[in-house]
Amino acid sequence: MSDAGRSTWATFLAQQTARPGWSVARLARESGIHRSTIFRWIKGDGGITMQSIRSIADALQVDMQVALLAAGNLVTAPPPVDPREDPVIRAILNNGRLTEAEKSAFVKRELDRIEQDQARRLADYEFFLQQREGRDSA
Repeated sequence: MSDAGRSTWATFLAQQTARPGWSVARLARESGIHRSTIFRWIKGDGGITMQSIRSIADALQVDMQVALLAAGNLVTAPPPVDPREDPVIRAILNNGRLTEAEKSAFVKRELDRIEQDQARRLADYEFFLQQREGRDSA
């Protein structure tokens, strides 16, 4: 089947398992998801859960938002953050009283805070989807 006829999730999985060193068997081993399930998804069959998306993302070491987007649970991916556009980072970089080493340390700390905040927001989103899935199946 051409990529145009596949779901985004099927295409994503086919592309990921075609990478050098990867296969459906390896993805099954590393994700804990049976290979027949992964083959079904690549054929375009559904049955994806939040837990399976997380397991696949963790196994492939890809960002959870990328996996969610491929699975169709996000309308658009958030734009990447340009650190120079962040007002706190801009203030750090423009501070004439800090050494370059201090600026670097403060910027790293702020980037870590931004990443932690994004992880918390993503966890909130995942919780919402799990709650919705629970209501839909009830």
